[in-house]
This record gives sequence, C-alpha cells and structure tokens, in this order.
Amino acid sequence: MVTIFGDSLTGNRFGISYRRYMEGDFSFRGIDGQDSLQILHRASAYVQRNPDATVVVEGGGNDILDICRNWGCLPPRKPEGKNVTFEDIQDWGLRNSVQNHVVNFLEKEGFEGILNPVLEQAGKFTAVLEKLGSKAKIFVCSVTVISENPDSLFNRLAREWNTALKNQIGEDRWIDLHTPLLQYCKGNSSFLGGSLDELMQDRALIGDSEENATAMSEKRGLGITVDGIHMNVQGARIIAHAIMDKQLNLTSLLEE
Repeated sequence: MVTIFGDSLTGNRFGISYRRYMEGDFSFRGIDGQDSLQILHRASAYVQRNPDATVVVEGGGNDILDICRNWGCLPPRKPEGKNVTFEDIQDWGLRNSVQNHVVNFLEKEGFEGILNPVLEQAGKFTAVLEKLGSKAKIFVCSVTVISENPDSLFNRLAREWNTALKNQIGEDRWIDLHTPLLQYCKGNSSFLGGSLDELMQDRALIGDSEENATAMSEKRGLGITVDGIHMNVQGARIIAHAIMDKQLNLTSLLEE
C-alpha cells in the first residue's frame, strides 16, 4: 500500500478530488489548510511507526499562500459569514484586490523580497526530510498550481519551490504535478479563491457532481480548477495519472 499525506487536495471536501481516479492500493490522509511541514511531520511519524511503509507527501501550496499573505502580497482574508449567490461566483477570487496587492508589493520589494522566505521554508522541509535518512520510503509531489496564470507571482514562486525541493530530493523520489497541470491552465485567468465561507459555498454548489464542478470552472474562466487551487475533473485526473505513473516505478526503485 502507498499512503498519501497531503492538504485539501488530498482531502475530499473541495473541488473534485483526484482520489476518485486512483487505481491501485492507496490510502489518503489529507487535512485542509496544512502546510508542508505539518504534512511531512505526520508522514514521518507514520514511517517511524511503520518502517516498511511507502509514503507520498503532497503539499506546499499553503506555504506559499501563507507567506504571500503574511508579507502583504495577498489581501487579508474576507470576513466570514458573507452570503454569496451563484451569480457572485465569478467575482469571488478577489481578482482586482489580489492584483493590486501583488503589483504594490513587487514595486516596493521586488521578486527577491518574497522569494527568499519561500526558499527558506522549502529548506526547512528538506532539512526534516534529510533527518529521516535515505532509507525512508518517502516520495514528494511538487506544488500543483496557484491560479491558472502560469506567469502569476504565485506560480513563479511555486516553480522556485519545486526546483529547490527537486534538487535536494532527486528525480527518483520526485513527482511532478505542476508541469502537466500547466499544459491545461487557462493562461489569462488569475482567479484565486478566497475565504473558508466561499470554499464551503463552492462545496455546497458542487457536491459530488463532476458536471457542477465543470460548470463552475467554465463560469470562472478556468480550465483545470474550480477556484484557481482545487481541481475540477480534468485537473484531478492529471494529478491521479501523474502519481500512478510514478507508482509504477516505486517497487523497483525501493528494491535497489
């Protein structure tokens, strides 16, 4: 069995989960909102209790969003409790507000101003991973996408994060989700979901329906996500296939 630890993408509440398209012996332990270190600590504790276990760690997007929010690249979260109708959906992503915050920050600090804390966090992740030793059967996924604009600040940071981790972890234990997802992004869309209330409203509108998720994506001008982060059917299938393709090689890699 392969156990996947992750955030809300590995959970089953928001958007369409890639879990429904996975074939094989997998178990899933996703917790909404967790950053990469929280996820890795859960995974490492599991490996220490089960030294023969094979584990995949999915996460990192929340690290980047939290750092961007703390450093002023994102506006504060909207107040909870706002009543939103289906007609409001297209405006949920704080589109103008996000864009203004990003522009203002980059004018003052430049890209390096936000890149450094992101790379510091990536370094903390790899430091914990190294302490587990090379025999630990832990595979790591890249950050997926943060908005569907490949050139957005958030996806630029995601690529820097991914490069830093891959250089430390190595190709054999790296699962690239970012690259295949980018191929199907709507490149002109900077839509990015907002508060927990909005996510829960999404959940109520989508339910378990692939059709509802597709309709929401289309209404927002999105290709692989319902809100810039959580997947629709196409995005979920891409993630599932990327992990399953890597899983085909897990046994031979671990036996070497």
